[in-house]
Amino acid sequence: MIKPLTLLFYTNADCTNKFGEFTTTKPLILGNKFPMPINLDDTVEEKQLSIDNSKGVWTIRDISFKGTYMRLTKNVPYVIPYGPFIVCGLTWVDTSDFKKIRLIDKDFKELLLMEVQYNKLYVIGKGIEGDNLVNPNDKKLSGNHAKLIFTEKNITVMDWKKGEGSLNGTFISVLPDFKVKENVSLRIGYETFCCLDIGIPAGSASLDLTTEEDKHEIPTVSKPTNSVKPISTKPEMNPSLKPEISIAPNKTSYDIITEMGYSSYEATMALELCQDNLENAVNLLLESKDSYLL
Repeated sequence: MIKPLTLLFYTNADCTNKFGEFTTTKPLILGNKFPMPINLDDTVEEKQLSIDNSKGVWTIRDISFKGTYMRLTKNVPYVIPYGPFIVCGLTWVDTSDFKKIRLIDKDFKELLLMEVQYNKLYVIGKGIEGDNLVNPNDKKLSGNHAKLIFTEKNITVMDWKKGEGSLNGTFISVLPDFKVKENVSLRIGYETFCCLDIGIPAGSASLDLTTEEDKHEIPTVSKPTNSVKPISTKPEMNPSLKPEISIAPNKTSYDIITEMGYSSYEATMALELCQDNLENAVNLLLESKDSYLL
């Protein structure tokens, strides 16, 4: 039997200022008029999100014009296909073109268009200098908000602010028919955040939300067909390879990491994200077993 799904609504990215919640066991279309009165944010659309459990598992599908976005865990690298938007504050990174980086604001006005340099570390934020992705006018953007690395096949993105994560979070577009296997934090509109919890929290009441409006056909929206893939289980770390030991002079940090069983790609990306610090790179990989790092 499928577990109920509880939706918790907040007005801030840290999900501390709650203004509503409900629990359902049935599919529904979430929007600014039904089933919750969340139209205090006029950027939430009438039909924002499809929530379904017809195949025995909760899935969500974005059916809005401006998008629904999933929050990334702080300081955990994710590998995503080209196509989804990356959202930091009120700044969007358009990844539809694998040869160019396009930065746009909340009104979809182009802020920056530049050629992609593969395997180079980019930082998105405000107040930073150099060949980076900068929007100094975005008040919700941290100084060093997120790290991005582009390759020919995919993008590695990590929410980052001096190791603590950004203040307002980093988000990516909800991919088609995304399976809710654990609690997920979503951004719907510009000022509304929704946490999806499997099960019924203490004090919540299950509501029957079946109406005629639920039963209409869910519109088909053209979205990228690739999926964000979870990392495979990593081999146990050999104690002799832990970074605190002395390293043989003829071995590089890259050699140490690949000898631990990680791929060439993982070693390169981890060292790039951690600025060639071996200990930080190894810790990042070990902590990423539940992330989306390939």
